[in-house]
Amino acid sequence: MSIESNILLVCWVLAILFGVVIISKNPKWKRPRFWLGFLSISFGLILFDGWGTIIDLSKNYPFFSYSYYRLVIAVPMAMWFYVRGMIGQRLKWDWVTIALLILLGIEITWVLFSFITKGNYLDSHWYFSSILADAMLVIAIIIVFPSIYLQVKKYQQKLENNFSEQGETNLLWLNTFIALMLVLAVMHTLILTVNLEVNSRVLWVYFVWLPLGLLIFYMVYKGLTTPEIIHSQELVASFSIADVSEVETTTSYPSILNASIGVETGLKLQLLNDVFTIHGLQNNNRKHVILKTILHIMNAEELYREPRLGLAHLARKVGYSSREISEAINGVMLMSFSDFINRFRVEDVKAKMVVPNQKLSILGLAYEAGFNSKSSFNAVFKRFEGCSPTSYLKRMS
Repeated sequence: MSIESNILLVCWVLAILFGVVIISKNPKWKRPRFWLGFLSISFGLILFDGWGTIIDLSKNYPFFSYSYYRLVIAVPMAMWFYVRGMIGQRLKWDWVTIALLILLGIEITWVLFSFITKGNYLDSHWYFSSILADAMLVIAIIIVFPSIYLQVKKYQQKLENNFSEQGETNLLWLNTFIALMLVLAVMHTLILTVNLEVNSRVLWVYFVWLPLGLLIFYMVYKGLTTPEIIHSQELVASFSIADVSEVETTTSYPSILNASIGVETGLKLQLLNDVFTIHGLQNNNRKHVILKTILHIMNAEELYREPRLGLAHLARKVGYSSREISEAINGVMLMSFSDFINRFRVEDVKAKMVVPNQKLSILGLAYEAGFNSKSSFNAVFKRFEGCSPTSYLKRMS
């Protein structure tokens, strides 16, 4: 066998083996990792098909020429169920699931027809067969990938509105995987078109099957290193300005918050009601009262120093519901819960890093302020200040 066939052999064997092991450890079909294992097996069977084509497996085993053992629709379906499980949504009969089941039913019918006729129809209508299979896969991709992107985006927005640090719950890597899959799908279509004239197996090996093998291992690795998140409370969606009544959009509330930070050598945050007085914005509606209460608690207990501070925990502290707090922060302060808390942390670090004879390093101050990683601190600091912490310190020196 050639080097290419040996590489594909290793890839499909490992993909199927990984899938079997994952499913054996997560046998309940409602678990996200069950579908991760199913996805790995589905990918492995596609690679097996490519390997069988390279070594002309059907010459010695004619059964393989008409046994359609790979189901391409199983790939986007497994991805859809995996993502829904990871973001805490129950499997239900939504339009995406129904559309995928219809496509899978068509493909299974085609498989049975191929098996019954022993591939005679496929041999005489191979072009139609290829177009049908690719068309169903394209339809499934058009349905699933944008839906996954939107689901992940909404979930990340909820995380930002419920937790000050997202950390291990981050699923943005799925968008990277989807983008790579789309590139691979385009390459598949182009090579299929070229092969109608050239019929080159080398193109399939190096531009479709081997990259697919790498994607499988990337997906399995990220899926296994990303823990299945079980939230103890329902995540509260963020509120836009249009969702919140009685919001005074003529005032720059983020600037009001900034004005309250760094006062009195920056070591304590001034109460929000004092800031309202400074700006002539005395307002006693419920959302402003909630914000004043939050600022009082943040001053008194420095809650922002807790790395895993969440919306639910803050709600218990101040005695309001998570929804009310979210509505006040999103609608009045015009920022997510995560940005609200991280603003306190950044200002705390800024105030202390310029203190003479500061014993802690910048990273040490970041951890003390509530950040739980260097990358998270640097990203948040640069987003708020427009420069790195080191550059800011040099500028202030």
